[in-house]
Amino acid sequence: MAARRSASSKRKRNEGRRFWIFLLIVIALTAGALIYYARPEWAEPYIAEAERVLGSEPGFQNESAESAAEEAPPYAGATESYGKNSAVPAERMEIPLCAATAGKKGSLEGALADDHEVHVYEGFTLCYRETYEVAEWVAYTLTREKVESEMARTDKFKEDPRISTKSASLADYKGSGYDRGHLAPAADMRWSSNAMDESFLLSNMTPQLHAFNAGMWLNLESAVRAWAVNFGEVTVVTGPVLERPAHEYPGIGENKVSVPEYFYKALLARKPDGTKIALGFIMPNQKCPGSIMDYAVCIDEIEERTGIDFFSLLEDDEETALESSCEITDWERASKN
Repeated sequence: MAARRSASSKRKRNEGRRFWIFLLIVIALTAGALIYYARPEWAEPYIAEAERVLGSEPGFQNESAESAAEEAPPYAGATESYGKNSAVPAERMEIPLCAATAGKKGSLEGALADDHEVHVYEGFTLCYRETYEVAEWVAYTLTREKVESEMARTDKFKEDPRISTKSASLADYKGSGYDRGHLAPAADMRWSSNAMDESFLLSNMTPQLHAFNAGMWLNLESAVRAWAVNFGEVTVVTGPVLERPAHEYPGIGENKVSVPEYFYKALLARKPDGTKIALGFIMPNQKCPGSIMDYAVCIDEIEERTGIDFFSLLEDDEETALESSCEITDWERASKN
């Protein structure tokens, strides 16, 4: 009788142990899943190592690596629409490196760092600088199909509610003597009603003299669309040259929106033979004489003046060669076709 009680007690103890072991395994797996998908910064090195090891095992499908390969083609890439307020991965050719994007992985939406605030819209991504009340860069890829769309311009200028510190306001520009000058042009966004609407957010505007906005800047924007048609697509990064502290620039309105002295565009395209070409432009915020090619510069010069690193996903040797070149022949030829 005592032996039976002992055996029954031992069996219950074993069952109890199995229950607690099972419960601990469930808790560990749940915690591991939460850590993996939440991906806190302290866990990133361990997650990366686990993915590296597991990814090398036969039969293991490394979905994150495959999706990254699909999302980050070797050139330009962002030829599809991501949809309203959707996430854009940092590993895109058009996204430059600044304080908020350097070393950033995953979604860029809401990325913050030292007066840099990144937001993703349907047609473009931008980095807003609160101290200047303008974006320091706006980036997108323009394709032939997007240019050939024919949606009407809306002219619905409005403040951007997504800027955490509030964007410039309509009142800032009223009576200032400056146009609300687009960085990502409305004409580049006529492939989508939402993209067109978002292009009129004041986070995408900068104070521009009318003679500049309706003159040489407009000519350059038109040329970019011609290049998108002739090359198939063009990767565009554009913005004001903010090379001095905000207080050293004239400011308009209650928010003291900085009035830039110069604006830039950094462009990357591919010729029909597959060869990549790059070219930059820096233009003064005034009535500009001559032609757009009079303002062509190598991208290295824009990087030096802005502190922004463009097209960093290129191989180092290729990036160095492309960004130090100021060869305009292919661009001139494509703008005439």
